[in-house]
Amino acid sequence: MVHFSSVEKARLAVLKLQELEPPKYLHQETLAELGFLHCITQMLERARLGQFLGLTAPAYPKLTREFAATLAVTSDEDGDVESISFKYRHSIYVVDVDRIRAALGIDEPPSLGWRNAVTPLAAKEVWGAVTQTQFRGGQSTSISYTHPCLRLLHLSLMRHFFGQSQANKVTLPSMTALFCALPQFDATPDWVSIFCDGVFALRDHPSRTITQGGMITLICRGVIPDHKLVDPIAPEWMDITHLRNSRMLTVTGGRYCWTAKEHRAHQFGVPRPLPYSDNVEDWYIPEDVPRAADVTSGPVTRRRQHTERGESSRARRDTNLRPCTRSMGRWPSLTPSEDDVSAGRRSDFSGSHHSHGTSGFEPPRATSYHGEMPEWLAPYFARSVRFEEDARASLEHLRSSVEYVQGEVDRQGVILESVARQQHESYDYEDYNVAYDNDHNDY
Repeated sequence: MVHFSSVEKARLAVLKLQELEPPKYLHQETLAELGFLHCITQMLERARLGQFLGLTAPAYPKLTREFAATLAVTSDEDGDVESISFKYRHSIYVVDVDRIRAALGIDEPPSLGWRNAVTPLAAKEVWGAVTQTQFRGGQSTSISYTHPCLRLLHLSLMRHFFGQSQANKVTLPSMTALFCALPQFDATPDWVSIFCDGVFALRDHPSRTITQGGMITLICRGVIPDHKLVDPIAPEWMDITHLRNSRMLTVTGGRYCWTAKEHRAHQFGVPRPLPYSDNVEDWYIPEDVPRAADVTSGPVTRRRQHTERGESSRARRDTNLRPCTRSMGRWPSLTPSEDDVSAGRRSDFSGSHHSHGTSGFEPPRATSYHGEMPEWLAPYFARSVRFEEDARASLEHLRSSVEYVQGEVDRQGVILESVARQQHESYDYEDYNVAYDNDHNDY
Protein backbone atom coordinates (compact mmCIF):
# COMPACT_ATOMS: atom_id res chain seq x y z
CA MET A 1 0.00 0.00 0.00
CA VAL A 2 1.34 3.42 -1.02
CA HIS A 3 0.69 6.39 1.24
CA PHE A 4 0.58 10.09 0.41
CA SER A 5 3.46 12.25 1.55
CA SER A 6 2.89 15.39 3.59
CA VAL A 7 3.46 17.54 0.49
CA GLU A 8 0.93 15.53 -1.50
CA LYS A 9 -1.60 15.81 1.32
CA ALA A 10 -1.17 19.58 1.32
CA ARG A 11 -1.70 19.69 -2.45
CA LEU A 12 -4.77 17.48 -2.12
CA ALA A 13 -6.20 19.86 0.49
CA VAL A 14 -5.82 22.74 -1.98
CA LEU A 15 -7.38 20.75 -4.82
CA LYS A 16 -10.39 19.86 -2.70
CA LEU A 17 -11.18 23.57 -2.43
CA GLN A 18 -11.34 23.89 -6.22
CA GLU A 19 -14.46 23.37 -8.27
CA LEU A 20 -14.38 20.56 -10.83
CA GLU A 21 -15.90 21.71 -14.11
CA PRO A 22 -17.61 19.17 -16.38
CA PRO A 23 -15.54 18.36 -19.48
CA LYS A 24 -16.68 20.39 -22.48
CA TYR A 25 -15.99 18.94 -25.93
CA LEU A 26 -16.43 20.15 -29.50
CA HIS A 27 -19.66 18.88 -31.05
CA GLN A 28 -19.10 17.40 -34.52
CA GLU A 29 -22.76 17.62 -35.59
CA THR A 30 -22.88 21.31 -34.71
CA LEU A 31 -19.62 21.98 -36.54
CA ALA A 32 -20.97 20.21 -39.61
CA GLU A 33 -24.27 22.11 -39.45
CA LEU A 34 -22.49 25.48 -39.31
CA GLY A 35 -19.97 24.56 -42.02
CA PHE A 36 -16.92 24.54 -39.70
CA LEU A 37 -16.15 20.81 -39.57
CA HIS A 38 -13.80 20.57 -42.56
CA CYS A 39 -11.69 23.55 -41.52
CA ILE A 40 -11.36 22.59 -37.86
CA THR A 41 -10.51 19.01 -38.83
CA GLN A 42 -7.70 20.31 -41.05
CA MET A 43 -6.45 22.50 -38.20
CA LEU A 44 -6.34 19.59 -35.75
CA GLU A 45 -4.51 17.41 -38.27
CA ARG A 46 -1.98 20.20 -38.87
CA ALA A 47 -1.38 20.44 -35.10
CA ARG A 48 -1.00 16.63 -34.94
CA LEU A 49 -4.21 16.23 -32.95
CA GLY A 50 -6.04 14.30 -35.63
CA GLN A 51 -7.87 11.95 -33.23
CA PHE A 52 -8.72 14.55 -30.60
CA LEU A 53 -12.08 15.62 -32.06
CA GLY A 54 -13.82 12.29 -31.40
CA LEU A 55 -12.62 11.83 -27.80
CA THR A 56 -15.07 12.02 -24.90
CA ALA A 57 -14.86 10.97 -21.27
CA PRO A 58 -16.50 11.94 -17.96
CA ALA A 59 -14.57 13.42 -15.03
CA TYR A 60 -14.14 11.61 -11.71
CA PRO A 61 -13.58 13.99 -8.78
CA LYS A 62 -11.46 11.68 -6.59
CA LEU A 63 -9.33 10.46 -9.50
CA THR A 64 -8.81 13.97 -10.86
CA ARG A 65 -7.69 15.49 -7.54
CA GLU A 66 -5.40 12.61 -6.54
CA PHE A 67 -3.87 12.53 -10.03
CA ALA A 68 -3.16 16.28 -9.90
CA ALA A 69 -1.74 16.11 -6.37
CA THR A 70 0.67 13.22 -7.03
CA LEU A 71 1.63 13.65 -10.70
CA ALA A 72 5.37 13.25 -11.37
CA VAL A 73 7.09 13.49 -14.77
CA THR A 74 10.19 11.67 -16.00
CA SER A 75 12.00 13.48 -18.84
CA ASP A 76 14.89 12.66 -21.14
CA GLU A 77 18.03 14.71 -21.75
CA ASP A 78 16.22 17.06 -24.14
CA GLY A 79 13.47 17.74 -21.62
CA ASP A 80 10.82 15.71 -23.44
CA VAL A 81 8.43 13.64 -21.34
CA GLU A 82 9.21 9.92 -21.23
CA SER A 83 6.62 8.77 -18.68
CA ILE A 84 4.42 9.96 -15.85
CA SER A 85 3.50 8.45 -12.49
CA PHE A 86 0.65 9.17 -10.09
CA LYS A 87 -1.10 7.67 -7.08
CA TYR A 88 -4.72 6.69 -6.75
CA ARG A 89 -6.36 4.90 -3.84
CA HIS A 90 -3.02 4.04 -2.25
CA SER A 91 -1.66 2.51 -5.47
CA ILE A 92 0.97 3.95 -7.80
CA TYR A 93 0.64 3.86 -11.58
CA VAL A 94 3.18 4.54 -14.34
CA VAL A 95 2.15 5.47 -17.90
CA ASP A 96 4.64 5.86 -20.77
CA VAL A 97 4.43 8.80 -23.15
CA ASP A 98 3.33 6.75 -26.18
CA ARG A 99 0.25 5.57 -24.31
CA ILE A 100 -0.50 9.13 -23.23
CA ARG A 101 -0.33 10.38 -26.83
CA ALA A 102 -2.64 7.61 -28.00
CA ALA A 103 -5.12 8.37 -25.19
CA LEU A 104 -5.19 12.13 -25.93
CA GLY A 105 -5.41 11.81 -29.73
CA ILE A 106 -1.85 13.08 -30.37
CA ASP A 107 -0.50 11.79 -33.69
CA GLU A 108 3.23 12.51 -33.50
CA PRO A 109 5.99 13.38 -31.01
CA PRO A 110 6.89 17.07 -30.73
CA SER A 111 9.12 18.51 -33.40
CA LEU A 112 12.61 19.55 -32.37
CA GLY A 113 12.66 23.19 -31.31
CA TRP A 114 8.97 23.69 -31.98
CA ARG A 115 8.84 26.80 -29.83
CA ASN A 116 11.38 28.48 -32.12
CA ALA A 117 9.24 27.68 -35.16
CA VAL A 118 6.61 30.17 -33.96
CA THR A 119 8.53 33.03 -32.38
CA PRO A 120 6.70 35.61 -30.25
CA LEU A 121 7.23 38.21 -32.97
CA ALA A 122 5.78 35.94 -35.66
CA ALA A 123 2.84 35.02 -33.41
CA LYS A 124 2.03 38.69 -32.80
CA GLU A 125 2.18 39.41 -36.52
CA VAL A 126 -0.26 36.58 -37.24
CA TRP A 127 -2.49 37.82 -34.41
CA GLY A 128 -2.62 41.26 -36.04
CA ALA A 129 -3.53 39.74 -39.39
CA VAL A 130 -6.30 37.44 -38.13
CA THR A 131 -7.87 39.90 -35.65
CA GLN A 132 -7.06 43.36 -37.08
CA THR A 133 -5.97 44.36 -33.56
CA GLN A 134 -2.73 44.67 -31.64
CA PHE A 135 -1.87 41.90 -29.19
CA ARG A 136 -1.79 43.03 -25.56
CA GLY A 137 -0.58 40.46 -23.08
CA GLY A 138 -3.05 39.96 -20.25
CA GLN A 139 -5.77 41.94 -22.05
CA SER A 140 -6.37 40.24 -25.40
CA THR A 141 -9.11 37.60 -25.51
CA SER A 142 -10.32 35.01 -27.98
CA ILE A 143 -13.35 37.22 -28.75
CA SER A 144 -11.06 39.09 -31.12
CA TYR A 145 -10.84 36.01 -33.36
CA THR A 146 -13.39 36.60 -36.12
CA HIS A 147 -12.71 33.13 -37.56
CA PRO A 148 -14.99 30.67 -35.69
CA CYS A 149 -12.57 27.74 -35.97
CA LEU A 150 -9.74 29.73 -34.38
CA ARG A 151 -11.95 30.72 -31.47
CA LEU A 152 -13.51 27.29 -30.91
CA LEU A 153 -10.18 25.47 -31.09
CA HIS A 154 -8.61 28.03 -28.74
CA LEU A 155 -11.37 27.46 -26.17
CA SER A 156 -10.97 23.69 -26.40
CA LEU A 157 -7.18 23.73 -26.10
CA MET A 158 -7.26 26.15 -23.17
CA ARG A 159 -9.65 23.94 -21.21
CA HIS A 160 -8.22 20.50 -21.96
CA PHE A 161 -4.47 21.07 -22.37
CA PHE A 162 -3.65 24.37 -20.66
CA GLY A 163 -6.10 23.80 -17.80
CA GLN A 164 -7.52 27.33 -17.92
CA SER A 165 -11.09 27.83 -16.76
CA GLN A 166 -10.96 31.39 -18.13
CA ALA A 167 -10.72 29.97 -21.61
CA ASN A 168 -11.26 33.32 -23.39
CA LYS A 169 -7.92 34.57 -22.09
CA VAL A 170 -5.17 34.59 -24.73
CA THR A 171 -1.59 34.13 -23.57
CA LEU A 172 1.55 34.03 -25.68
CA PRO A 173 2.08 30.25 -25.10
CA SER A 174 -1.53 29.42 -25.97
CA MET A 175 -1.41 31.64 -29.06
CA THR A 176 1.86 30.00 -30.16
CA ALA A 177 0.40 26.50 -29.79
CA LEU A 178 -2.82 27.48 -31.58
CA PHE A 179 -1.01 28.96 -34.57
CA CYS A 180 0.77 25.62 -35.08
CA ALA A 181 -2.62 24.55 -36.50
CA LEU A 182 -2.30 27.09 -39.33
CA PRO A 183 -0.69 26.15 -42.65
CA GLN A 184 1.85 28.98 -42.28
CA PHE A 185 3.78 27.02 -39.62
CA ASP A 186 5.10 23.47 -39.67
CA ALA A 187 5.70 22.50 -36.05
CA THR A 188 4.28 19.97 -33.61
CA PRO A 189 3.87 21.31 -30.05
CA ASP A 190 4.75 19.14 -27.07
CA TRP A 191 1.13 18.58 -26.10
CA VAL A 192 2.01 16.17 -23.26
CA SER A 193 4.27 18.73 -21.59
CA ILE A 194 1.64 21.44 -22.03
CA PHE A 195 -0.94 19.18 -20.39
CA CYS A 196 1.35 18.35 -17.44
CA ASP A 197 2.21 22.02 -16.92
CA GLY A 198 -1.51 22.79 -16.77
CA VAL A 199 -1.96 20.14 -14.07
CA PHE A 200 1.02 21.44 -12.05
CA ALA A 201 -0.46 24.96 -12.10
CA LEU A 202 -3.52 23.75 -10.16
CA ARG A 203 -1.61 22.88 -6.99
CA ASP A 204 -1.04 26.35 -5.57
CA HIS A 205 -4.26 28.20 -6.42
CA PRO A 206 -7.36 27.29 -4.35
CA SER A 207 -9.52 29.70 -6.37
CA ARG A 208 -8.91 28.00 -9.72
CA THR A 209 -11.35 25.67 -11.46
CA ILE A 210 -10.27 22.23 -12.62
CA THR A 211 -11.04 21.70 -16.32
CA GLN A 212 -8.80 18.72 -17.20
CA GLY A 213 -10.86 15.98 -15.54
CA GLY A 214 -11.90 14.41 -18.84
CA MET A 215 -8.30 14.31 -20.12
CA ILE A 216 -7.16 12.63 -16.91
CA THR A 217 -9.87 10.00 -17.36
CA LEU A 218 -8.70 9.33 -20.92
CA ILE A 219 -5.13 8.72 -19.68
CA CYS A 220 -6.29 6.40 -16.89
CA ARG A 221 -8.61 4.28 -19.03
CA GLY A 222 -7.19 0.77 -19.23
CA VAL A 223 -4.71 1.56 -16.44
CA ILE A 224 -7.11 1.76 -13.51
CA PRO A 225 -9.92 -0.84 -13.20
CA ASP A 226 -13.35 0.61 -13.93
CA HIS A 227 -14.80 -0.48 -10.57
CA LYS A 228 -12.42 1.93 -8.82
CA LEU A 229 -13.83 4.92 -10.69
CA VAL A 230 -16.87 6.34 -8.90
CA ASP A 231 -19.13 9.43 -9.00
CA PRO A 232 -18.65 10.46 -12.64
CA ILE A 233 -19.43 13.98 -13.85
CA ALA A 234 -21.04 13.76 -17.28
CA PRO A 235 -19.41 15.68 -20.14
CA GLU A 236 -20.98 18.63 -21.89
CA TRP A 237 -20.88 19.74 -25.52
CA MET A 238 -20.20 22.98 -27.35
CA ASP A 239 -23.40 22.57 -29.34
CA ILE A 240 -25.89 25.10 -30.70
CA THR A 241 -27.39 25.70 -27.25
CA HIS A 242 -23.99 26.33 -25.69
CA LEU A 243 -22.92 28.66 -28.50
CA ARG A 244 -26.11 30.69 -28.18
CA ASN A 245 -25.85 30.88 -24.38
CA SER A 246 -22.25 32.04 -24.79
CA ARG A 247 -23.42 34.71 -27.30
CA MET A 248 -21.10 33.41 -29.97
CA LEU A 249 -24.10 32.47 -32.06
CA THR A 250 -27.13 34.74 -32.42
CA VAL A 251 -30.27 34.81 -34.52
CA THR A 252 -30.62 37.92 -36.67
CA GLY A 253 -33.17 38.30 -39.41
CA GLY A 254 -34.21 34.66 -39.20
CA ARG A 255 -30.69 33.29 -39.70
CA TYR A 256 -27.76 32.26 -37.54
CA CYS A 257 -25.01 34.85 -37.18
CA TRP A 258 -21.57 34.39 -35.69
CA THR A 259 -20.64 37.26 -33.37
CA ALA A 260 -17.08 38.37 -32.63
CA LYS A 261 -15.13 41.42 -31.43
CA GLU A 262 -15.00 42.89 -27.94
CA HIS A 263 -16.00 46.54 -28.19
CA ARG A 264 -18.58 46.33 -30.96
CA ALA A 265 -20.60 43.64 -32.70
CA HIS A 266 -18.96 41.96 -35.67
CA GLN A 267 -21.40 39.56 -37.31
CA PHE A 268 -21.54 37.39 -40.38
CA GLY A 269 -24.10 34.84 -41.43
CA VAL A 270 -23.70 31.09 -40.99
CA PRO A 271 -23.72 28.35 -42.08
CA ARG A 272 -20.95 28.99 -44.51
CA PRO A 273 -18.04 26.79 -45.63
CA LEU A 274 -14.76 28.03 -44.21
CA PRO A 275 -11.77 26.95 -46.33
CA TYR A 276 -8.44 25.99 -44.80
CA SER A 277 -6.54 28.80 -46.49
CA ASP A 278 -2.79 29.18 -46.98
CA ASN A 279 -3.19 32.96 -46.93
CA VAL A 280 -3.12 34.27 -43.37
CA GLU A 281 -5.31 37.25 -44.33
CA ASP A 282 -8.17 34.86 -45.15
CA TRP A 283 -8.39 33.93 -41.47
CA TYR A 284 -10.04 37.31 -40.82
CA ILE A 285 -13.72 36.96 -41.68
CA PRO A 286 -15.29 40.29 -42.77
CA GLU A 287 -18.65 41.41 -41.49
CA ASP A 288 -21.66 40.88 -43.75
CA VAL A 289 -24.60 41.61 -41.41
CA PRO A 290 -25.83 45.23 -41.20
CA ARG A 291 -24.98 46.76 -37.86
CA ALA A 292 -28.54 48.02 -37.40
CA ALA A 293 -29.81 44.43 -37.33
CA ASP A 294 -28.17 43.92 -33.96
CA VAL A 295 -29.72 46.99 -32.31
CA THR A 296 -31.74 46.15 -29.21
CA SER A 297 -32.95 48.19 -26.30
CA GLY A 298 -30.78 48.61 -23.27
CA PRO A 299 -27.97 50.81 -21.97
CA VAL A 300 -25.19 48.66 -23.49
CA THR A 301 -26.64 48.92 -26.99
CA ARG A 302 -27.26 52.63 -26.54
CA ARG A 303 -23.60 53.14 -25.70
CA ARG A 304 -22.74 51.10 -28.78
CA GLN A 305 -24.99 53.36 -30.90
CA HIS A 306 -23.28 56.45 -29.52
CA THR A 307 -19.88 54.94 -30.31
CA GLU A 308 -20.92 54.15 -33.87
CA ARG A 309 -22.32 57.65 -34.37
CA GLY A 310 -19.06 59.10 -33.08
CA GLU A 311 -17.11 56.93 -35.48
CA SER A 312 -19.28 58.01 -38.41
CA SER A 313 -18.91 61.68 -37.51
CA ARG A 314 -15.14 61.30 -37.29
CA ALA A 315 -15.18 59.64 -40.70
CA ARG A 316 -17.08 62.62 -42.13
CA ARG A 317 -14.56 65.01 -40.66
CA ASP A 318 -11.64 62.97 -41.99
CA THR A 319 -13.04 62.94 -45.52
CA ASN A 320 -13.88 66.67 -45.44
CA LEU A 321 -17.56 66.19 -46.23
CA ARG A 322 -18.42 69.82 -45.46
CA PRO A 323 -17.80 69.80 -41.69
CA CYS A 324 -19.30 72.45 -39.45
CA THR A 325 -16.38 74.81 -38.76
CA ARG A 326 -16.00 77.56 -36.21
CA SER A 327 -15.52 81.21 -37.03
CA MET A 328 -14.30 83.60 -34.34
CA GLY A 329 -15.25 81.09 -31.64
CA ARG A 330 -18.91 80.82 -32.72
CA TRP A 331 -20.89 78.24 -34.66
CA PRO A 332 -22.61 79.34 -37.92
CA SER A 333 -26.01 80.83 -37.17
CA LEU A 334 -29.24 79.42 -38.52
CA THR A 335 -32.06 81.52 -39.86
CA PRO A 336 -34.35 82.38 -36.91
CA SER A 337 -38.09 81.93 -37.16
CA GLU A 338 -40.66 84.64 -36.53
CA ASP A 339 -41.63 83.03 -33.20
CA ASP A 340 -38.02 83.04 -32.09
CA VAL A 341 -37.62 86.70 -33.01
CA SER A 342 -40.81 87.70 -31.20
CA ALA A 343 -39.79 85.67 -28.14
CA GLY A 344 -36.36 87.25 -28.09
CA ARG A 345 -34.54 83.95 -28.69
CA ARG A 346 -31.41 83.42 -30.72
CA SER A 347 -31.50 80.34 -32.88
CA ASP A 348 -27.80 79.81 -33.44
CA PHE A 349 -25.51 77.26 -31.82
CA SER A 350 -23.31 79.78 -30.09
CA GLY A 351 -21.78 78.57 -26.83
CA SER A 352 -22.25 82.03 -25.20
CA HIS A 353 -25.56 81.42 -23.44
CA HIS A 354 -25.16 84.36 -21.10
CA SER A 355 -27.27 87.51 -20.97
CA HIS A 356 -27.06 89.66 -24.09
CA GLY A 357 -29.91 91.98 -23.32
CA THR A 358 -32.61 89.31 -23.78
CA SER A 359 -33.89 87.86 -20.52
CA GLY A 360 -36.07 85.30 -22.30
CA PHE A 361 -33.19 83.65 -24.15
CA GLU A 362 -33.27 79.83 -24.44
CA PRO A 363 -30.89 77.56 -26.35
CA PRO A 364 -32.37 76.12 -29.54
CA ARG A 365 -33.97 72.69 -29.37
CA ALA A 366 -32.78 70.02 -31.78
CA THR A 367 -36.36 69.15 -32.73
CA SER A 368 -37.41 72.72 -33.65
CA TYR A 369 -35.70 73.76 -36.86
CA HIS A 370 -37.49 76.27 -39.07
CA GLY A 371 -36.90 76.99 -42.69
CA GLU A 372 -35.10 74.94 -45.34
CA MET A 373 -32.34 72.82 -43.79
CA PRO A 374 -28.95 72.76 -45.57
CA GLU A 375 -27.96 69.34 -46.84
CA TRP A 376 -24.70 69.32 -44.87
CA LEU A 377 -26.60 69.96 -41.62
CA ALA A 378 -29.04 67.04 -41.94
CA PRO A 379 -26.86 64.32 -40.38
CA TYR A 380 -25.89 66.60 -37.48
CA PHE A 381 -29.53 67.53 -36.92
CA ALA A 382 -30.64 63.86 -36.96
CA ARG A 383 -27.92 62.93 -34.51
CA SER A 384 -28.96 65.79 -32.22
CA VAL A 385 -32.53 64.51 -32.26
CA ARG A 386 -31.41 61.03 -31.28
CA PHE A 387 -29.20 62.41 -28.51
CA GLU A 388 -32.09 64.49 -27.20
CA GLU A 389 -34.44 61.49 -27.18
CA ASP A 390 -31.85 59.38 -25.38
CA ALA A 391 -31.24 62.16 -22.86
CA ARG A 392 -34.95 62.54 -22.15
CA ALA A 393 -35.36 58.79 -21.72
CA SER A 394 -32.38 58.69 -19.36
CA LEU A 395 -33.74 61.64 -17.40
CA GLU A 396 -37.14 60.00 -17.07
CA HIS A 397 -35.52 56.77 -15.90
CA LEU A 398 -33.43 58.70 -13.40
CA ARG A 399 -36.50 60.55 -12.12
CA SER A 400 -38.43 57.32 -11.62
CA SER A 401 -35.42 55.78 -9.86
CA VAL A 402 -35.17 58.75 -7.51
CA GLU A 403 -38.86 58.52 -6.73
CA TYR A 404 -38.55 54.80 -6.04
CA VAL A 405 -35.55 55.31 -3.75
CA GLN A 406 -37.32 58.15 -1.93
CA GLY A 407 -40.36 55.92 -1.41
CA GLU A 408 -38.15 53.15 -0.04
CA VAL A 409 -36.45 55.60 2.32
CA ASP A 410 -39.81 56.83 3.59
CA ARG A 411 -41.05 53.27 4.05
CA GLN A 412 -37.93 52.23 5.93
CA GLY A 413 -38.21 55.34 8.07
CA VAL A 414 -41.74 54.41 9.07
CA ILE A 415 -40.62 50.88 9.90
CA LEU A 416 -37.69 52.11 11.99
CA GLU A 417 -39.91 54.58 13.82
CA SER A 418 -42.38 51.81 14.62
CA VAL A 419 -39.60 49.51 15.86
CA ALA A 420 -38.14 52.28 18.02
CA ARG A 421 -41.56 52.99 19.50
CA GLN A 422 -42.08 49.30 20.36
CA GLN A 423 -38.64 49.06 21.94
CA HIS A 424 -39.29 52.19 23.97
CA GLU A 425 -42.60 50.78 25.22
CA SER A 426 -40.96 47.47 26.12
CA TYR A 427 -38.24 49.29 28.06
CA ASP A 428 -40.88 51.26 30.02
CA TYR A 429 -42.71 48.01 30.81
CA GLU A 430 -39.49 46.36 32.05
CA ASP A 431 -38.68 49.39 34.24
CA TYR A 432 -42.17 49.18 35.72
CA ASN A 433 -41.73 45.48 36.54
CA VAL A 434 -38.34 46.11 38.16
CA ALA A 435 -39.74 48.92 40.30
CA TYR A 436 -42.73 46.76 41.28
CA ASP A 437 -40.42 43.89 42.32
CA ASN A 438 -38.21 46.18 44.37
CA ASP A 439 -41.20 47.59 46.25
CA HIS A 440 -42.46 44.11 47.16
CA ASN A 441 -39.00 42.85 48.12
CA ASP A 442 -38.90 45.45 50.90
CA TYR A 443 -41.69 43.53 52.60
